[in-house]
Amino acid sequence: MRLGWVRLRLALTFALITAVAVGVMAFFAIRFGTARLEDQAERDLRDQVARVVPRIDPRNISALPADEPDTWLVSTARNQQPKKLDASKIEPPLISIATDAVQGGPQQQRYSQNGSDYLLYAQPLGRSAPRLVIVGARPLAAEQSDADSLRLRIGLAAALVVVFTLVAGFWLAGRWLRPARRALEQQQEFLANAAHELRTPIAVIQASASQALSRQRPTEEYVLALAEIRHAAERAGRSVSDLLDLARFDAHQAVLRRAPLRLDLLAEVVAASVPTEDVVVEVVPSDPVVVPAYYSLLRQAIDNVVRNATRRASHVELEVSGFRKDVCVEVRDDGPGFPADLLPSVFERWRSGNGRTDRRGSGLGLSIVRSIVEAHGGHAEAANRPEGGAMIRLWLPRTRH
Repeated sequence: MRLGWVRLRLALTFALITAVAVGVMAFFAIRFGTARLEDQAERDLRDQVARVVPRIDPRNISALPADEPDTWLVSTARNQQPKKLDASKIEPPLISIATDAVQGGPQQQRYSQNGSDYLLYAQPLGRSAPRLVIVGARPLAAEQSDADSLRLRIGLAAALVVVFTLVAGFWLAGRWLRPARRALEQQQEFLANAAHELRTPIAVIQASASQALSRQRPTEEYVLALAEIRHAAERAGRSVSDLLDLARFDAHQAVLRRAPLRLDLLAEVVAASVPTEDVVVEVVPSDPVVVPAYYSLLRQAIDNVVRNATRRASHVELEVSGFRKDVCVEVRDDGPGFPADLLPSVFERWRSGNGRTDRRGSGLGLSIVRSIVEAHGGHAEAANRPEGGAMIRLWLPRTRH
């Protein structure tokens, strides 16, 4: 499964869970908000009716207040018409709610007229006039408009939260999957590098074996074929070892067991261990220089640089210099130097001093050198000497990073 699809599914799952949670909260928020609006409308209507009750004299119902809109005095006695206390354009079911109020106390109900909703409230005048009831009406258009506006705002807010969650989930999923993507890329790069490096040795082995087995040959030819096969196998082994080292550094799995190390002595050990043949490798005398380092890895780095220099020069020098905050291991030779256009990429993979993979190496040596030095908190640099030849400097900190 592609990581992009996994990332999208994680983001969608996150957004779906958020949508459910936000939807539940929005439902209860709308329900609570509309309930508050309705409660306020009911309180206002009860207050409207309560203002009128003290102003009614049951003994003189002809003297009624005329400044209470949508309010009526209703008598449940026969042949008594409801009396308006002010102008009103609605005709609610006054007799039925007044009858219910006389029988069961204050009543409240809703009704619709011409597509509009109204709230009714009926309250008896009391024992002095048990058949007289004050009925008030209130249109609910304003509350319904407020409720619709509340639903719209909460709905838009919920939608924005879900969209934001989807975007944030997509971004977070990308961050969560970054290690997996990096591991997958490293795996793919390792396989591609392995195929690149093993293709030539395997082809040599196959060609040499096929040629040797094609017909009967003298012993010398078999020995030559076996030597070519052994050389190809050794190169394949070096390539696999280098690739594993790089993969370990790329995955940050290289454990540095550091200890105080005399770099000047290490330079002498490396110079003595490199097979020279026609190349002179010497160490420039220096004062003792100590750094916290992993012996085997740092030796491998310096050894790679020296061996790389011996392949193109007849004289190689190692010099260790100490400074206040860092130290420098310098390897210089009298060879042709690095092509100017390749200097920025000398430490990249599959590069060598002549701009192509070295036939005697894997093309990974200097890349491993850079990885080891950077793992120690330092850096590597390459340059051409003014008097001719190449120069590589490995800078390491005196203190542990």
